Amino acid sequence: MLSKSCRKLLSFVHITDLHFSATPGVYSFIGAALSERYQAGVGIVQDFFNGRHSPEIAEIAADFIQRRLGDHDCILLTGDLATRGTQSDLQTARDYVLSPSANGTTYQTSTGRPTLSVGNRPVVLLPGNHDRFEDSKCVPGGTMFDSVFGDKWTKGPQSVQVNAVCGLDGTTINVICADFTLPSAQHADPPAFFPGQGRCIEDVVRELSRVTLASRVKYPRRGIIWVSHFPPSFPNEPVGRLLELVDSHFLLDAARNCGIKYLICGHTHRQYYVDAADIILIVGGTACMLHSSNGNWINSLRFEVNNGEADIVEFSSFEFSQEDKDFVYRP
Repeated sequence: MLSKSCRKLLSFVHITDLHFSATPGVYSFIGAALSERYQAGVGIVQDFFNGRHSPEIAEIAADFIQRRLGDHDCILLTGDLATRGTQSDLQTARDYVLSPSANGTTYQTSTGRPTLSVGNRPVVLLPGNHDRFEDSKCVPGGTMFDSVFGDKWTKGPQSVQVNAVCGLDGTTINVICADFTLPSAQHADPPAFFPGQGRCIEDVVRELSRVTLASRVKYPRRGIIWVSHFPPSFPNEPVGRLLELVDSHFLLDAARNCGIKYLICGHTHRQYYVDAADIILIVGGTACMLHSSNGNWINSLRFEVNNGEADIVEFSSFEFSQEDKDFVYRP
């Protein structure tokens, strides 16, 4: 067996569904109208309709990532960085994700605010459904994300972006991200389910396949993984209609045709791992959303790359513990 120093490894910090809000102390969109039910502890209002971040957990997460996972090569954020796709919410999320560290080693900026941007470690991200809400009514189709995060997401709505993540030894994985957010409410099925759904639009799936096959030809020694905010349903891990990726079979068929083994997602606020033999699905729970009924999570993914194939050799999950005021390892 090769020693760790001889193996071609790349490691990712995977977090998702931050749900940053410019007003974290105020109930968000539908949650505002249902605040009395929220106070009574109705679960669906807690999770889906409230959707704002916890500043406390967000700071602890930034500290934990730098303190415990600071050697990782990349931070991967799989969507829903903000509560709504407004300039104020998205800018609040950007400040947390991309503001420079005060000295390149601390998790805090020069003003003492938490940040994930420490040193030269790259950040790969894509939008989720919340990031494309045009207003407080959850209407999809917003484009403000493309302006606020335009230096990181350069392709615009319903598009595909290739991100080359390179380790110190030159080991590279092409992280190919696909935006399956809804162009409009009419693309939901049924249309009334537009707040939580995505859709595998055929043009986006076709482009995803095209750039993947082109990448294999141009960079045969690089590994490839796919990223979508929305996970497809599997028999043992159904997503449910409210949060469904409509026509997700197109995505799974394309992954199999392109020889893609790993699909990394967010969206459901549940942390789970599905090994379907030919495809491995990794879904991260929300990192810092307030009152998440499924906990708050950070993942560590370590891949080995050999002859153009990426395989996970280490997968670790950490859940926020209110008692410890820290993220703790969960086997």
